Amino acid sequence: MNEHPRRVFEAFQAGAKIASGSDAGVSRHGKNARELEWYVDIGLTEMEAIVTATVNAADLLGEPELGTLEAGKLADVIAVSESPLENISALTDVDFVMKGGTVYVGLHP
Repeated sequence: MNEHPRRVFEAFQAGAKIASGSDAGVSRHGKNARELEWYVDIGLTEMEAIVTATVNAADLLGEPELGTLEAGKLADVIAVSESPLENISALTDVDFVMKGGTVYVGLHP
């Protein structure tokens, strides 16, 4: 493992709260899941990787009404055909998106 992934994994093991995403420009839609694959590749479990994009991201941004699926919270959700807890790459093949209560299907290339 090269230096950067090793350091990220060490920080995670030491208890650092890691959030996926970046403010370093905008990537193509649908590419965010690749970062979660990378987290799994360096040693996080699938659930730990998903938490970086949900719970941790909301917490570190100070958004308590986001990050988990709970009554009374805001949520945009995706549906995938396979469990991302068994195969994190399932998040790269989205069947539909529900945003603001509206379902969007067939929007990815």
